[in-house]
Amino acid sequence: GCCAFSTQVPVESSLEGGENAMETRFFAVSASVDATLKVWCLATTRCLGTMSGHTASLTACAVTKNGKRVLSSSADKTVKVWNIETCLCESTIVQSSKVNCVAASNWTDFLACSGSADGTLAILNLQPDSGGATGPRKLASHHGGVLSCGIFRFDTRALSSGTDGTVRVWDISDSFSCLYILAGHLDHSSVACTYAADTRIVSGGRDRTLRVWHVPYQENGGCDSVDEKSTYG
Repeated sequence: GCCAFSTQVPVESSLEGGENAMETRFFAVSASVDATLKVWCLATTRCLGTMSGHTASLTACAVTKNGKRVLSSSADKTVKVWNIETCLCESTIVQSSKVNCVAASNWTDFLACSGSADGTLAILNLQPDSGGATGPRKLASHHGGVLSCGIFRFDTRALSSGTDGTVRVWDISDSFSCLYILAGHLDHSSVACTYAADTRIVSGGRDRTLRVWHVPYQENGGCDSVDEKSTYG
């Protein structure tokens, strides 16, 4: 399988008279089962570069907020951080099992997360002053593999979903503990995709339903169950 994410990046372009200027272009990055990533210009549909270095098929990719780096997850048990301009690998984060998903923060340039087949969610620090990507800080997440993950609520919360049919919400600003378990998909079917926006989470399960959850603010660090607000399917 493969996936692609688009980003908006300022690049230097040549103008008439030999002058250079910055213009904004939209790019897409695709991850493939052939273990490579490709960077595409959406305006011209031209491939601008190929990133090679993984030793097994890729499962997901993400682009950092500033559009300068690409994250890739792979069945080779690694997450790699790439420079989108040079297509060179800057850091490799080794995990203990196949990495099924990776996501980057929408608020800062140096925070990301990944989910693995061993049921763990990893919080990744991409700060350059730490010598590249560091961590990961692993959270014992699911009774089965993690299939999707994300960061939301201004980098204070992470979410993960898995083959155990649940979505879990995590505090990643202080306690690094589970705050909520969202269980409701039929027959504990796998939850393959999730999306979060403030107090709303949307989950898509292999029970052919889409569920919308209301997740209130909580500061006590306890782990609660939440009822879904709406179900579609």
